[in-house]
Amino acid sequence: MTMLDRLFLPAMAFGLLSPFLAIAVAMVLYGRHAARVEAERRMPGWAYLLAAAAAALIGGFFGMLWGVDFACPAAGNLCGLFGVFGTGPVAGLLAVTLVGLALFLIPPKPKS
Repeated sequence: MTMLDRLFLPAMAFGLLSPFLAIAVAMVLYGRHAARVEAERRMPGWAYLLAAAAAALIGGFFGMLWGVDFACPAAGNLCGLFGVFGTGPVAGLLAVTLVGLALFLIPPKPKS
């Protein structure tokens, strides 16, 4: 049994859950940002939504390409499913998480 055989079903299951997890992570990280940074320096919600969506699409696309490339030599005729339903959504989740964590680069106003 190869590593791909052991990873295939768990990666597919996590990939199907990862869009919901990405939405939850994005909401939590933006909420923490909004509570930490004052209103005039806060990133607008619509800009964050656009940045997170763009990151998810780009990350998901490259994750899908990597997953197909990783699975196709060994997974038979359904190898593309690993990239589309496994690594693509997980890479999108990671990209959304990185965008949310980038909000913490905006420091709060120092207390005087």
